[in-house]
Amino acid sequence: ANVVHSLQRLGRWNGEATTLPLPAAPGGLSTAVLVQTPAGGPILAAAAN
Repeated sequence: ANVVHSLQRLGRWNGEATTLPLPAAPGGLSTAVLVQTPAGGPILAAAAN
C-alpha cells in the first residue's frame, strides 16, 4: 500500500521551466511530487521515484 506520511510544499510553479530543491526521503521511503492548481484544485502532473 502507498501511504502518505507527510506533505511539504516545495515552491510555486508559474508555468515556466524551474528547478526546486527536493529533500532526500528517509530510509526505506519513496518520494512523489504533485503539481496542483491553487486551493486544492486538480493535479496537473505527478512523478515518483
